[in-house]
Amino acid sequence: RKGPVTVIQVAAGLRCVVPALALVAPLLARYGASPVSAIFVALFVVQGVIYGAYLVGSMNYLLRIAPPGERSLYGALSNTLGGILLVTPLVAGWLVEVTSYELLFVVALAMGALSLAVALCGPARFARLWRGGSEPEQEAA
Repeated sequence: RKGPVTVIQVAAGLRCVVPALALVAPLLARYGASPVSAIFVALFVVQGVIYGAYLVGSMNYLLRIAPPGERSLYGALSNTLGGILLVTPLVAGWLVEVTSYELLFVVALAMGALSLAVALCGPARFARLWRGGSEPEQEAA
């Protein structure tokens, strides 16, 4: 009952776990197949939780910030911009072809960390910091 922002933050945090688990799996392969199998089962479970949490969190967040008369517009725009992500499997496949799976997982981990930073800071504050702006001074209470 913490709200959609918390759900988005948890999903972003879990998004960092999946590539980290994928990077650790080959290291554990030395100890037999059981730990690696368990890691990949955990990986797919976490991935499912991420997708569900992101969908619930982002749609509820849009409903919260959108003016009542423009909610359908916000939802449609969100889904349209989300369609850009349909090319990411192609980019990932190309990246694996020219480099390695390890680099793909490192890139995914970096993107997950960026997602977590934006989720924790809030989009407006993150954009202001990214442009080199400073934080507003807090007044003493």
